Amino acid sequence: MERISISLLLMLFSMYCTAKIMQEPQQFSSMTSPIIGTWIYTNNGCEEIYTFDALGNRFVTSHQERVMAKYTLDPVDPVKGIFVLKDHVIKDNAEPDCSGSRRNMEGDIAEVIVFIENNPSRFSFCFDPELKQCVGPFYKR
Repeated sequence: MERISISLLLMLFSMYCTAKIMQEPQQFSSMTSPIIGTWIYTNNGCEEIYTFDALGNRFVTSHQERVMAKYTLDPVDPVKGIFVLKDHVIKDNAEPDCSGSRRNMEGDIAEVIVFIENNPSRFSFCFDPELKQCVGPFYKR
């Protein structure tokens, strides 16, 4: 009986640890993720400020809108600066953004191509593999 209880406890502990690891956000470091930092995009005199942190959080200020999201960045062709950004919006205050939209994006999940250039440091969100339908550039602050 005691042997079964110890085996059962070890199995449950192993399952708990596996579940906990899977819940943790992907860990980034500034050495491996070129998007970490604060970036600014200006459109029609309105600034959008995006901040990506090393814990996989994205924060956005666009006019009166405030957004918090979780993100991952996966390389497609890192030598050319091409990545896939997967993003899940956690909070959105639904105030007007730079385009005037008040759309609440909480719960939205998106996947876009990110094209990062190092000279100068800037990136664009692209919606096609040819990098022709893009928003940006966002400049690193």
